[in-house]
Parts: sequence; structure tokens; C-alpha cells
Amino acid sequence: MTGVSLERLADTLYPKQEPKNSTAYGTVESVNQDGSYQVKLNASATTTRCAKLCDAEVGDRVLVLIQANGHCAAIGRVGGIGSPKVLYNDASGTTGTITLSQSAANFDYMRIYFKKGSDSEACATIDLYQPDGKRASLVIANPHASDATQVLGRTVTISGTSITPYRNEFWANGASGLSGGTTSTLSIYITRVEAWNVPPAMSGSRGGGGGDSHTYALSGSGATITLTEDGSTSAGSYTIPEMTAAEASTGTSTAPRVISAKVLNDLIDAKMPQAVQSGSNLAVE
Repeated sequence: MTGVSLERLADTLYPKQEPKNSTAYGTVESVNQDGSYQVKLNASATTTRCAKLCDAEVGDRVLVLIQANGHCAAIGRVGGIGSPKVLYNDASGTTGTITLSQSAANFDYMRIYFKKGSDSEACATIDLYQPDGKRASLVIANPHASDATQVLGRTVTISGTSITPYRNEFWANGASGLSGGTTSTLSIYITRVEAWNVPPAMSGSRGGGGGDSHTYALSGSGATITLTEDGSTSAGSYTIPEMTAAEASTGTSTAPRVISAKVLNDLIDAKMPQAVQSGSNLAVE
């Protein structure tokens, strides 16, 4: 008879759990010189270096693959504003028409940087929501003299790839007295224009909700659960199997019906991977 060591017997009866890969969500805190990311994983107080397997910016939410060997990789961007797109940039600026590199209609938000030229060069910015077709007011306070402040402003029209002047510029000087007026000689220069989009919010709550810009609801009736998209479109259903004779003989109640969490998750994942579920008359084991 061949001898068996206690270690071998223990390994056979009580096999050790092999390390497994896992995933977690995190926020990009900084970008390293080699292009990798420093990511703050959910509840972690520190950052973790992650190889770059997706494009992301500081502030973005990313999905991180945590390998069994401890190495991490950012494998997908799942949310965040990221860096704004620069549509125009000129330190000297202009008072005339500006041509943007992309249409304002492509963005949710726009920021216009401007300054008072040939004077104190005081600077200011203005943010606009859904900027295309809007008229923006560029108003600035300028230290006109040691004992006076000048308030001046003008408006511009944003349309597609253009920002154009609209009417004259106003000015008001305040010191011991007040004077003011309007002029066709513009002195407020636009120096930079940025724009960005805000991605749809990702929800992890229970109750109604949606994913991929759709809303979903999960309802139950008898032995069937039904998935509905956008309030009316059927997105699938699942009929819970009847009890077997053996189950019935044990006296197990037939109401409410029971469906395993795996079956429920499979149905949800197949139709609405980011959805939020709601329903009634449904027990999950």
C-alpha cells in the first residue's frame, strides 16, 4: 500500500481557494507619465496604479480589473465629464467673429473666457447650458483708475461654429460721480472657448430606473415575470417552473413563487445591463 502524506490528504479533502480576478469601480485621480492611471477604488483612501486599457481623463469613473497577481488595469470608462474640448484659444483674443473647431450644438455646456483689452486686462468667464442658439452676456468689472471702477459689457450670439458680436458695447464709470454710454468700438476680447458633455447618470439604486437612456420596469403576475422598456415595449419575460411532485408532497406553498437570483439576473443582464428594477409579488432566494 502506497503511503499518502497528511499534506496531500489535506489538499485533496480541503482544496485551497485559488486567487481569482475581480473587478471594481473607481475614479481617476491622476495620469502618470507612462500613461497609466492612479485610480481611487470605491471605498479606498489611497490610489492604485492601473494600466491603461481605455481612454479616460481625471475625474472619470472607470471599471478596473483586479488580477489575481495584484496587478490592476482600467478596462472601461463608465462615466464622468472628462476634460472639456477647446474650441478656440488665443491669448490675445478678438472682438470680432470667432470660428469654433466644432459646432456648439454638439455640447451640453460651453464656457467663454474674455478680458478687457488694452487696459487692465481684467478677466472673467461665463458658462452656458445648451449653448447653441443662445445669446451670451460678457460683463466685466475693470479697475478704470486708482479711485474708480468701470463696468462694461457686450453680448454675442452663439450659432453652430460661430460666435458673433451682437450690437454695441456699454460702459459705466463710477467714482465720485457716474458716467456712461455705448460705443461701437468693442474692447472686450474673447480669448478661449471650451465645451463639454455630461454623460447620463449611472444608478445603482433599486426602485424604477434605467440604463442606456431607457427606463425599465420588472413586474410579476402569477408564475410569470415581465420586463418592460420605456413604459410600454416588451423586453422579455420568464415563466417560473411549476413545482415538482416531490416538492408539492413536502407541503411547500405554491404562493408566492420563488425564482433564483441567478435566473433573475440573467434575464436582467440580457436586456438591461444598467437597469434599475422594480416589481411586486416576487420572491428572490
